[in-house]
Amino acid sequence: MSCAFEDRTDNRLRGPIESFRLAVLQRRGVTMVLLRKGRCERGGQDEAHALACRNTTAPGENRLGRFPDLGDDAMPASNPQSPIPDPQSNVPSPSRDPLYALQTPSGEGAIATFVLDGDRTFALAGKIVRTRQPLVPFEKGSLVLGRMVDTGGRLVDEVLVAPIDPKESPSALERLEVSCHGGVGVSAAVARALEEAGFRPACFGELEARAHRAARLSLPAIEAQFRLTRNLTARQAEFLLGHTLLQERWERLGMSAALGARQRQTAWREDLKAAVLRELPVAEAGLRLMRTHRVAVVGPANAGKSTLVNAFLRSEQSIVGEKPGTTRDCLVRPAHLRGLRMLLSDTAGLRSLDGELAGNEVEREGQARARRAALEADLVLYLIDGSRAPTEAECDEAEALARGLAEAGRGGVLLVVQNKSDLGAHEEAAGLGFALNVSMQAVSALTGQGLEELEALLESRLLGASAPERGTVFTLRQKRHLDALRAGLEESLDAVELIGHIRALVGTRPNEEELAAVFREAAEC
Repeated sequence: MSCAFEDRTDNRLRGPIESFRLAVLQRRGVTMVLLRKGRCERGGQDEAHALACRNTTAPGENRLGRFPDLGDDAMPASNPQSPIPDPQSNVPSPSRDPLYALQTPSGEGAIATFVLDGDRTFALAGKIVRTRQPLVPFEKGSLVLGRMVDTGGRLVDEVLVAPIDPKESPSALERLEVSCHGGVGVSAAVARALEEAGFRPACFGELEARAHRAARLSLPAIEAQFRLTRNLTARQAEFLLGHTLLQERWERLGMSAALGARQRQTAWREDLKAAVLRELPVAEAGLRLMRTHRVAVVGPANAGKSTLVNAFLRSEQSIVGEKPGTTRDCLVRPAHLRGLRMLLSDTAGLRSLDGELAGNEVEREGQARARRAALEADLVLYLIDGSRAPTEAECDEAEALARGLAEAGRGGVLLVVQNKSDLGAHEEAAGLGFALNVSMQAVSALTGQGLEELEALLESRLLGASAPERGTVFTLRQKRHLDALRAGLEESLDAVELIGHIRALVGTRPNEEELAAVFREAAEC
């Protein structure tokens, strides 16, 4: 991967440019923007993973999870990206129109990067980008420093331009990558200048669709890119970046099947069947890894539910107090635990509504929301004070919750957590899990004792026995083809149909039907 930096800097800019160099690199159609002190350096693979910027950020979307949403008023009049389509919408129609897409998220930033793509891109950009030398012809990997002006000749911003030949472009069309100063105002001004020059804003995923139709971007790569722009954990991002391993493995299996069928052999069927049967169990775990799991923390008042949620979050987000009933609503907190995305529901304490609480509608609604959160959760942590014997009312409430989950066909989502283990364990509290026939884990939310073991238990309950590795199936579309392969092998389908499923899975050949399935699933997840 080469990096050439052309120093076409006027004296006014020479100071900042000498202290920091911007390098815009291309690797397999992904832009990497590196800010380096001193000379431009070559970006390694790990840097590419950490600093990859794409073109699929929707308006207001927080791509890296650390920029505030500044609202519609802060965006250009014509948004650089269209919103994510609903499940019924179509893939962007094939076109060669000159378009632009903002790759970096809106908000404050050192730089903003636009991709310009389509026929006449170089000619249209030449109208508004002023450089000391023409943009074309250019050397591969070169960067050109210039100024962008509007159609009236007024300065918009200093820009760094990376021209890409159609032979190297992911879309097989003319492409420019333009980096300007970051910030909402500058990005909006650049977007307006581009539209005045004849570029239109790209639809969601339009550049990916162009690249796939040009047979330069596979469907698993698109599926991974769509998900990498979201608020992922490091574990999820690393897992998605293994999509090339998935593609390469199934390409080899498809080639082996094609050669074996041509030579009228039969061993390839057994090899393919073995690969499918190995893949299917971990495919379920891969799908679960990419989900956002709802975890409800419920139980009696003053059992330490808010303290446990704070311990999971490693911050004091929920108010805690010794007086029962401090939490009176269902508070949902996003969390990352052991590489999993979770929504933790900190709920009101379940207690009798007799006496002073008999007519308290707020208390009644809080408990109703707590029970509803439990019934809708992927995992329910029923928290009790393990340092004392549970009361009869607490046991009745636990039994009612277990019965309600079982009647809903979700009996396996309940887990009893025995809190306050730092104060000792009461034998009657320890027997509640046995009585309900569910797993039980002791913990001290206050001191952290047993917290790591509880988090490991949550991981195993949410992912299952098999932890997914890089190169595992991670979308429903991919799993559907695995299921079809298994069924086809059991029914002894001919090689053409089986290989067709493998081709659809790896998606290196343009396929409009499969591309539409990718977009539908991206809109739904």
